[in-house]
Amino acid sequence: MWKSFGQHVKGRRREIGRTQIECATIAGINRQRWIQIEQGASTKTVTILKIAAALELPESEVLGWRQLPDGDPVMIAGGAITLQRLVGFFTELSQDSQADAIAIMETLWKLHREL
Repeated sequence: MWKSFGQHVKGRRREIGRTQIECATIAGINRQRWIQIEQGASTKTVTILKIAAALELPESEVLGWRQLPDGDPVMIAGGAITLQRLVGFFTELSQDSQADAIAIMETLWKLHREL
């Protein structure tokens, strides 16, 4: 069964036995914002990374919960891939491979900005 990002957040929070206020404090956001996120409000990536810490999970797992627009393809190596598939591939990598992939993406981004 498909779950929204907010449903994942709420389920994990309950699983680890934390209150909304405890999680919000750890994430550095207010309780009202935490409630909005659990109810389906859109969330910036930087906040999602803070949520991962509050839920005691790897950032990559929590990032994988986001519902990404699947209709807009990203061009890679002459082909197209959707953002959702790209995140899916990334979250299936080991932590070492994820670190390598991030280093490669950062290098490519720097080179792109220099052009």
